[in-house]
Amino acid sequence: MPLPNKKGWLAIVFILVCLAIPFCITYYVSTDTFRARYAGLQGPLPEVPEGASLEKSRTMGDQVLLVRGERIRLHNTSLIYRGIENDEVILDLFLEELDHDHAYPQKFSRDIPEGKVIRFGDVAYTVKAVSQHTLVLKIHKTMGTQ
Repeated sequence: MPLPNKKGWLAIVFILVCLAIPFCITYYVSTDTFRARYAGLQGPLPEVPEGASLEKSRTMGDQVLLVRGERIRLHNTSLIYRGIENDEVILDLFLEELDHDHAYPQKFSRDIPEGKVIRFGDVAYTVKAVSQHTLVLKIHKTMGTQ
């Protein structure tokens, strides 16, 4: 078998180098040495305050801030705000005691009169503010309480 000419050897070396570089980078990134150096560059991760959760940051006293697409659990229900379509506010209601994976779509008018009570599950709300990305509800009452 004849040996390749000078250009052939150059092509073989070029292909091997092109294959070796990504392999070496991948190997180095997967070593513990790189992970330790990278963790040192990032610095310490901030500590999460004890007892912090998304639900606590979205409930302020008797008001609830629903952000579009986020699921918030309130008492024995969960709500997901879906936005405004055709001047109607759209929510998904999850009854946690019945079936926490099944959404019950809820709709009401965007121009709801102030003070009108809307009930989702065992919780009654009044609407404080509506926008395309957020919905602010005031907890009016919970079943069993006045």
